[in-house]
Amino acid sequence: DGFEIAKQIRKISDVPIIFTTSRDGNEDYETGFGITNSDYVRKPYRLVELLLRINKMIEVEMLLSAAADNHFRIGRFQFFPEEQSLKFNKGDIHLSPLDTTVLALLCRNKGKFIPREDVIRLAWQVEDTESKETALYNSISRLKKYLYNDEHVRIENKIRLGIRIRDLDDKNAEE
Repeated sequence: DGFEIAKQIRKISDVPIIFTTSRDGNEDYETGFGITNSDYVRKPYRLVELLLRINKMIEVEMLLSAAADNHFRIGRFQFFPEEQSLKFNKGDIHLSPLDTTVLALLCRNKGKFIPREDVIRLAWQVEDTESKETALYNSISRLKKYLYNDEHVRIENKIRLGIRIRDLDDKNAEE
């Protein structure tokens, strides 16, 4: 079945997968969403819904691949997403995949607030953002701890605005 094919694909690739199915049991949803980088659309579906889901997956892939191809300077830190590491004064801090994704999102939008819901949707690839709020706050807390050694770097949370990273030495940073 499609789930088994997807599991075989995952052994060799992380290409996005969208299940279009009439299966609607709880275990079917859990299996479908349990496969990384996948989405689940129940038949019958509207073509516009499928197109929106495809576009969202493409957006996430482009954002993450762009971040993986580059490194970022954050104050006195160098951030290498592909290595999942922060380098500071010849020391390395190894980041979890989730912290790497969150930091890459913030760095790609340095100085700009990103709504929390958008960070959760992109980092966890889920629509139910409420269930991941605590995990996001834990990730942000770890990132703040890692970046603490540079007084010129700030991760800010603002109600109704979202989250941003700022480099206070960056003359182009937004206020």
